[in-house]
Amino acid sequence: MAKQTTQLQRTGTSSLYASNFYTRPLDLYQPTMAATLKLFVFYGNCTLLVNLLRRIPYIGVILGFMMNSIVMAYYSFEYKWIELGWTQEHRLSFVEQHWAYFLGFGIPASLFTFFLSSLRSGAMFAFTFPIFIMMASIATTTPSMNDNQYQYNHKRIPILFGLRALNKLALSIIQVTHIKLFDRLMDQSKKDSLGKLV
Repeated sequence: MAKQTTQLQRTGTSSLYASNFYTRPLDLYQPTMAATLKLFVFYGNCTLLVNLLRRIPYIGVILGFMMNSIVMAYYSFEYKWIELGWTQEHRLSFVEQHWAYFLGFGIPASLFTFFLSSLRSGAMFAFTFPIFIMMASIATTTPSMNDNQYQYNHKRIPILFGLRALNKLALSIIQVTHIKLFDRLMDQSKKDSLGKLV
């Protein structure tokens, strides 16, 4: 769907019916286990970071709300960026470069979910998130070339540094744990095969 929306924006026509869209192999759309795990870790770390920021006395709720707004905006735009072939690092750098835009884009979504209980927040998220995905798919995050009066001289602010650090730590722990688990499974497999030979 994101691919068709992007093509519709670029060319003004959709190739949904002209292409072989419905007969493509299913495995082209299935993410790998590693990519799924990486996304799971990323969004888990986003939640952890927002909750840690909320616990800071006096300014924690404001910082948590701002980080939640940026994460909500990132999540809304991610479908478009994946279709464009952007890596996760490219996406994070882009958010840091245009932090004010993404903060503003995510504030309404955070207002609907941040201050509610988990159950109510989940219900509001399920109701509003598709709307934000549609807005993100047609949004332009940089001014057009004709808008010379608006100069974007934003400096890249590493607001996602904590998130990157948490991701790096979590993925390195998973990698070390996975290697040890893999070695144990291989040893057990070798023992099983040796037992069959003897």
